[in-house]
Amino acid sequence: MVQPNLDFMAPENQINSNCSILSDMFSLGMVICAIYNQGRPLIQSGNSPPSYLKQMETLDDAVHNILPRIPIPLQEACTRLLRKSPGARPTAQLLTLIKYFSDPAVQALQFLDVINMKDPTQKAHFYRSTLREVLPFIPR
Repeated sequence: MVQPNLDFMAPENQINSNCSILSDMFSLGMVICAIYNQGRPLIQSGNSPPSYLKQMETLDDAVHNILPRIPIPLQEACTRLLRKSPGARPTAQLLTLIKYFSDPAVQALQFLDVINMKDPTQKAHFYRSTLREVLPFIPR
């Protein structure tokens, strides 16, 4: 059998053996924090359940300490993703609505991906205004 990595596991998985999509959202929050924590997870239990439970008690403090390293538009999402109660976490659909994921440059590039499916009026508007506004923000 495969032992799951407790450092990224939602508390309800370990404590109650309950698993849901919201458990995955917790794990996503842990991965995001690890990215901005030089690859180190906020919980480092060494796959020891007692160590995991003890570190879970201080998770809120660990999240608070890492927040300054996380981009501002992503901070609130990380805080909500790492709530101990599954019902307090955002769903994947809600997560995509946060400002961090609605970058105008990215939206312009996505529009270019499907521009052949747009009508001439939409294309003209995109080239005349939208692209002109976001072009300076698109990296070379």
